[in-house]
Amino acid sequence: MEQSKAALRKSLMRTYKMDADTADCYFRDMWLVVNSLATLIVTDSNPYADWQINAILTEFSLSLCMAAKNIKGFANGNYDRDAILSELVARKHMANARAEIKAKRTKIKDIPAIIAGEPSDKAFLYIHGKMGYKEEAYNFAQYACPQGYQVIAIDLPEHGDRKNSKEKLLPWMAAPEIKRTYELLSERYSSISVCAVSIGAWFSMLALQDKKIDKAMFISPIVDMEKLICTMMEWAGVTEEELAERIKIPTDFGETLNWNYLSWVRKNPYKWDKPTDIIYGGKDNMTPRETIERFSKSCATTLTVMEKGEHWFHTPEQMKVLNRWMKANVQGSIYDN
Repeated sequence: MEQSKAALRKSLMRTYKMDADTADCYFRDMWLVVNSLATLIVTDSNPYADWQINAILTEFSLSLCMAAKNIKGFANGNYDRDAILSELVARKHMANARAEIKAKRTKIKDIPAIIAGEPSDKAFLYIHGKMGYKEEAYNFAQYACPQGYQVIAIDLPEHGDRKNSKEKLLPWMAAPEIKRTYELLSERYSSISVCAVSIGAWFSMLALQDKKIDKAMFISPIVDMEKLICTMMEWAGVTEEELAERIKIPTDFGETLNWNYLSWVRKNPYKWDKPTDIIYGGKDNMTPRETIERFSKSCATTLTVMEKGEHWFHTPEQMKVLNRWMKANVQGSIYDN
């Protein structure tokens, strides 16, 4: 266990900007959660579906990162538990007070999906990012559905209910799925818009660049995958020659560099010219500021920058800004932060 903790510590410190104590605290608490779930599985006592396990792990991970960033003394246990619990209970009551959104689970060409909102002739297709799942769309739906939209979200390969799918989270697999989903939706809806997160935005642009999209809303989009891969190669100290020779190279920050992936990206550029609203975190470590600004100028976009935001919007302050941006832009206006 100590070897695993030491190996993961460096990656956590780099990826999430944690200090060593916080990284060790994260590892310890996540290990307890994973070990508990594993015990249920091996004793044949597991009551959860794969998507529920994925949601549990994701929410615990999010909660630990949020707590580490926002609760002083969390890593060493020196904080006011009663005050924090009272605040969480108050937030939960506020969340429960929101009007419930009509939603159902379904499948679109065998892909697990959800449809939220009352029947309508206009829809938002929601595409989650890496480590995400279709149920994330419920947060967006609370703003889109009152504006007369239905929100349709699917699980990408290896995510949500497709955790163990034979399909992989690769652009030549994910983008065609999104394209087929759009084509099926276009038989039902007269207006289709898209809301996508991180790599989900890149997949969406690959898939829908030649389709009619009334509106696009991108959250921390990956807009230059080649540059991102090359940046990760620099982080790992890997040259193009080394990657071309070895094809796949694991890294200590959790990503596997893949020569075939990089080659595919270079052979498959995209052109995006749809009306698009983007929200971007000033501390995004996946897409440089100049890259997102250049992209926003190259097509019909509005760019909102939260200077204290990160690639992953997750703190209370970040979520407040994100939710205000979603609410304003789904109505067709521009939120000026």
